[in-house]
This record gives sequence, C-alpha cells and structure tokens, in this order.
Amino acid sequence: MLQQFLYLCFILNSFSAHGYKEDSTLSQLKIIEGKINPKSIVHSGNGLFFAQNMMYKHSVTVYDRSFQLLKTISDKVELNKFGYSKRDGLYRGSPVECTFTHDGRFAWVSNYNMSGGGETEFNKPGCDNCHGTGIYDSSFVYKINTSTLLIEAIIKVGAVPKYLAATPDSKYVLVTNWSSSDLSVINTDKSKEIKRIKLGTYPRGIIVDSAGTKAYVAIMGSSKIAVIDLRTFEKTWIKDIGMSPRHLCMSPKNDYLYVSLNGDGVVGKIDLSTNEVMKVKTGSLPRSMTLSGDGRYLYVVNYGSDKLTKVTTADMKVVESIKTNDKPIGITYDNETNNIWVACYEGSIMVFHDTYYDSIVTDLLYDELLAQNAEEIEFRKNMPEIEWPLQDKETLFVSEIEKPLKVLQDKGISNKENKYYLIAGSFKNKSNAEGLVKELSVKGHNSFIYFNLDNQFAYACVSSFTNKSIAIQRSIALKEDGIDVWIYSVR
Repeated sequence: MLQQFLYLCFILNSFSAHGYKEDSTLSQLKIIEGKINPKSIVHSGNGLFFAQNMMYKHSVTVYDRSFQLLKTISDKVELNKFGYSKRDGLYRGSPVECTFTHDGRFAWVSNYNMSGGGETEFNKPGCDNCHGTGIYDSSFVYKINTSTLLIEAIIKVGAVPKYLAATPDSKYVLVTNWSSSDLSVINTDKSKEIKRIKLGTYPRGIIVDSAGTKAYVAIMGSSKIAVIDLRTFEKTWIKDIGMSPRHLCMSPKNDYLYVSLNGDGVVGKIDLSTNEVMKVKTGSLPRSMTLSGDGRYLYVVNYGSDKLTKVTTADMKVVESIKTNDKPIGITYDNETNNIWVACYEGSIMVFHDTYYDSIVTDLLYDELLAQNAEEIEFRKNMPEIEWPLQDKETLFVSEIEKPLKVLQDKGISNKENKYYLIAGSFKNKSNAEGLVKELSVKGHNSFIYFNLDNQFAYACVSSFTNKSIAIQRSIALKEDGIDVWIYSVR
C-alpha cells in the first residue's frame, strides 16, 4: 500500500510540474442489450440507472453499477387505483425521460402519451410536430419508489411531457409539456400538479441552480431560454442564443449554462453574467449532454453522427470523440466510477469510462491527498494484520456495511479505513458471492462480502480504502492481474 502511495506522489509531482494532462482517453466498457429502445438513461446518484424505452417497449429498465438488470418496470397501470376514479381498465404510457429527487428516494418518469380505456379516451395524442393548448390529450408522470421499484403515484400534467427536473430540496418536480407549450410544477409531498406556466412552442430541457431559486428551460421552437424564479414563478428570458436549444447543463458554480443547439448543430456555453455564448461543433445533431463530477468536461451525444464527444468546459474545445451504436440520444454520468452511460435509440446502452480520472489527480483529490498524506502513512505503518472472515448467515445482516468495519472496530482501528470498496462482483445469490470470495482468497486477495440492504445484493469485495485516489490505483493494479473491479463509495 505504501508503494502505491509513493506512486501517487510521483503523479502529484508530475501534476505540479506539468499541469493536467488533456489528451485523455474514452474507452468502451460495456454494451447492454435486450428488450430496450432507450430514449434516455439517468443515474440516481446512488448507483441506479433508469432507461426509458418509450412506446416501443412500454417499459423502464433499471440497472446497477455492475450493469445487471434489476427490474423491468411496465408502464401498464390501472389509473382508478391512483385516484382517477373515472378511468376504468388498463392504460399504457410511453416512458420518455426521468429525474430523481435529490435524496434518490423517488424517480419521476414522464410518459410521451397514454393509451387504453374506452374509445373516447386518449384519442387526441400530441406528437413531435403538434402544439396548442387544450387541443391534445394530457398525459401523466409516474412516481417510482427506488427501494421497491414500484409505481407509487401518478400525476396528470400537460400534453406530451418530456424533460423533468427536481429542485435541490426535492419540494418540486418540473415537467416540460412539449405539445401544450407549458411547464408543470408538481408538489412532491402531495404528488400533485400545483401550477402550469405558459412558455412557448416546444419547451424541453430544464436545469435548476444549486440554490433552488431559478429554473432554466430550453424552448426548442425558438432561440430563447426561459428563466423561472421558483419563489414567485415569474419568468424572464435569455434571448438570441442560437436555434432550437434542446438540452441544458449547469456548471458546479452556477456561473455557466451549457446548451445543445439542435438547429445550429453546435453546443454553446452561456456566461450567465453577460449572456455571451461560446460555441463548438461536436458532431451532427448534438442532443443530450452531461458534465463530469468536477465540471471539467462536458460529454455530448451526437444523434446524427453516432458518436460521443468530450469537450473541455474551460475553453469549449473538443478533445476526443468515440464511436457509438446507432442514434445515441441519452447520456448520464456516474461520479463514483467516472463511467458515462449512453442510451442508443436503436436498442442498446453503452457504458464508457474516462481513464483521465484514473491516472490524474483532480483539484479536489489533490487537496484531499495533501491533507491525508501523513495520516495515511502512519495509519498503514501501525495497521496490524487482519484475518478477514467470510460472513456466515447470522452475521451477514448485522448492519448495512457488512462488515470489514466491524472487524476493524473490534481491533480498535479507525473506521475511516473503509469508504471506497473495490467490488469484483454483485449477486442476488449469496452463495455465488461466497464462491467468488473464495476464488479471490486463493489468489492471495483478502476478500470479503458486503451485503447491500438497499438492493439486497451480496458484493464480493477485494479491498477497501479511505482515499478514492488510492482505491483507483489499486483497481488499476488488480486489472493488470486480470481482476476487474468497480469502485463503490459508502458515505
């Protein structure tokens, strides 16, 4: 371990002398297929990934960080069981986009339109070329519990709801209604629409600032972005930014807005202090975007040229592109693993990894390392040899973290040692996890089982660390030994 730490010191010295390495590498990690046609893919922030499969598959598919399908959630519902007493029989939605409340407890999924019921029901659906208030059928948003993966509530909104965003306090979920040209404001406690705000033709992307005071809404049938004051619900405008703004992201400090301009075929960076726009060409038909956890990079999927593009946010330069499957349209970022998940409309989800974050220490980790260097060396110098036991049935459920922490605490060792877990496999069947742990132990790795009470998976862990950068270096060394692991953080 000390050897790995010294290697990190070498990296830090190189970092100080030469600055950051900008020629980073995107690598393909996984292709997920099955009964899917994903329009979007969204990360909960807690290790769950929801893919919305529209009317082509009538489902939401849920995956974990090890790329396993946890559940396929049907969009088939009985509306009368959710408070709509006049709606008898079965109805179907068509899941298009998703957002999560910031505690990760609930997913909110928009349905492009509804079908089912009697002959006079849902016979005026909106469409991509439809707009007009009161002309088209209203649709619904599903509220899904992320622990049970069951639909808990259904909320009526406008016609052809598309994008959604939750406020940081999880008080509101905002929904853009494409065909009715307005914004629905949902009170999450009441699971009810409380306000409708008129916006203009084809509202789509939404981003909320970190203070929860402003929402920005891209109006795709224009060259404008609406700014909604979430205290008064009054609106102002950012004008003349470019044609057909579609998707929005915001910098960590809330000083810049990133926008895909579908009509111009470029991506823009808006300085919110001046409203000046810097633009870059990323590919044909740039659609959705996502930011790296530190805000250093913007990842863009280009629907017309079948590629994922990486852009430096500081100067809006394209530094790399990588080929995707047909029609990439949705994208999300996992800050714990530095993986980028891409939804390809033709029927797959691709997962890419940015190796930049494996080999280079970012500003935040650099500061963290400086603070922890002395403590880390002293801790490991005095750390006794530990026999890591295989947990039996009685001890497996002792607590949420099972239970290298308990071994450490029993020996009087600080529980700071366990924060980032290197996981070699996740299993619904505990015996399979035990089998992998035994295999790893034979190879000389002090492996153990961590049972995740949230999703009832048994994880086979190779090691655990207090420092993310050291965990990353250990994962690289394991890969060179032929053992693939992913990093799971417990806070």
